[in-house]
Amino acid sequence: MLAALAVLLTCLSLSSAASNFTLYAVAVGQGDCNIIQCPNGQDIVIVDMGAKDTQYASHEYVTNLLKNKFQAASAGKRIHMVISHSHIDHYNYITAVMDDDLVANVQEIILGDTFAKYGASFRTWLTDKLPKSVYTVNDEDKCFGNDDCKPTPVSGLLGDSPAHTMTAGDPWQFCGDDVKITVLGANIGTTQNSRSIVLRMVYNQWSLFMAGDFEMVTPQKELISQYPNGEMNSTYYKVAHHGAWTTKQPNLPLLLAEIQPQRAYMSQAYPNCSQFHHPNCQTIKNLEAIGSIDKINANLNTPFVCWDDRVVVQNGMGLAIYQTCRSYSAEGQVCEDVWVEADGRYDTTRYVTVPTMYVSGRDVGTEDGNMESLE
Repeated sequence: MLAALAVLLTCLSLSSAASNFTLYAVAVGQGDCNIIQCPNGQDIVIVDMGAKDTQYASHEYVTNLLKNKFQAASAGKRIHMVISHSHIDHYNYITAVMDDDLVANVQEIILGDTFAKYGASFRTWLTDKLPKSVYTVNDEDKCFGNDDCKPTPVSGLLGDSPAHTMTAGDPWQFCGDDVKITVLGANIGTTQNSRSIVLRMVYNQWSLFMAGDFEMVTPQKELISQYPNGEMNSTYYKVAHHGAWTTKQPNLPLLLAEIQPQRAYMSQAYPNCSQFHHPNCQTIKNLEAIGSIDKINANLNTPFVCWDDRVVVQNGMGLAIYQTCRSYSAEGQVCEDVWVEADGRYDTTRYVTVPTMYVSGRDVGTEDGNMESLE
């Protein structure tokens, strides 16, 4: 196991040395952690880094695993961070993973939602470690439908640093000139989820749509109304809210029809996070119904887990929809990282196996979380 991990870490550090855009969705279970290595080989973009702690048998174990992966991927690179919104399962591992050497390479950390909604310890960490690098998303007049972040940009709360805002419309140059990263929306709704930052990344003819936990009918309809000419159409879709389908309706069919993804992926966990019922089978049906998702298995035997009326369904969808935890057995979940590489026109997706570690109360193969004991 240790040798395999070493090979994986080497691949992480080298995979973007060429001219590929690499997306690495880490299997954090119930949470989100997206590591993006830019084609220029000099920059790395993090979109969320968090997980529900209650799902882990060992907090220290997963911290070490995630830290090793992130440090290998980001060594010597400029780091750009986007936190979609203020729910803890999207940011709580940042403070554990980011040592002082990595913090020194952080160019900015951009927060969705309002600063006060984030946990007190995280706000203190930002104040101490990144007082001049914290930004909100703003278009100077309103925050995409809400004006409550205009009077006090986040960094205005952090000592004497100048007030920073990120402006909508103009692409962020996080990856040099190769990748265009644009905020399509942020802080639109009234719930923490609906105030998620909605991003679209474009690399030549290839694109990725990421929406955190973006939910609720009215915010999604408002977003659609701002882009009537196919501007949201994307090759890949990071399925919002871990594949949820609730009365607040993330992954609204109207929104999916505008994105028209050919492939999709999601981060979720089963069975220890079963109270969330992610992903819901209705979300998968919505994705299938738009007709743009590629079919990858004519025999429909690709392992897949979803919830249907609070009953677990495990079957084969035969569609290009990837899960970080896509099946389970008596021994535990089968959780794998999702790795996507794009050359600007075509992409490939593969699963990267990780140790079973998400079932609360199980022996995960180590007593203290030390990586060296995993053999």
